[in-house]
Amino acid sequence: MVFAFEQAIGYLVSDFVLDKDSFQAAVLLVDLANYYKVKYNLSLLEVYENIQKEYGYYIENDFSIVVKGLKDTAGRLHVDKKLMLELESICKLIDPLEIFYITDANIGQMALNIFEQFKEYVNVTGIIGTKMEGSLNVLNVMNKKNIRDVVSNAIDALTAVIQISDLTNAPGAKKAAEKLRAVGLGAMNLAAFFATNEINYESDEALDFVNIFFMMVNYYSLVRSNELARIHRSTF
Repeated sequence: MVFAFEQAIGYLVSDFVLDKDSFQAAVLLVDLANYYKVKYNLSLLEVYENIQKEYGYYIENDFSIVVKGLKDTAGRLHVDKKLMLELESICKLIDPLEIFYITDANIGQMALNIFEQFKEYVNVTGIIGTKMEGSLNVLNVMNKKNIRDVVSNAIDALTAVIQISDLTNAPGAKKAAEKLRAVGLGAMNLAAFFATNEINYESDEALDFVNIFFMMVNYYSLVRSNELARIHRSTF
């Protein structure tokens, strides 16, 4: 049985899934298994083992705590007042030295919005963002008209991830990080931008926007990369 899950979750928190991605993932997996078997006479397990030898092994031990009320039916995050009042009372009782707000950086600007709401109830002293992939929210970037700042901040964050990561056991990834400074800077919410601005998805206007938007992303990423090279006195 093959399950798929939203990237922002990272793993399943229930024993069933009904979204379309699960079926697409199953079809792609079957197609992938057939491709390697017919062309290379390899099973998927053998393919994965070869990948692990080149790029390293990944081990995790997760558990999930599902708190009802943190999302509405559309999947939008919001702060539950009752839950926050309970958190406030706990903090007053134990009087912690530090309080860190840990969030999934994939949700973008929403993470900072929730952080501001948390501060209304508890004295948060820091914020930790996980899964720093540098995915740009197209709709937010265009609304705020700050593409240069957003791309520059994403490059800074992704560069920091490379600098602090120990990739000794993954020689392929280590070479890409040290010699090429390969980072994953993507974009999401393009469809929402088109819908908000009443642009047909396959129209000439949509194609023009995509070409110009990603040209600007590429340009400002190169600008910031050159600035970082001068700051750190290194080339790649």
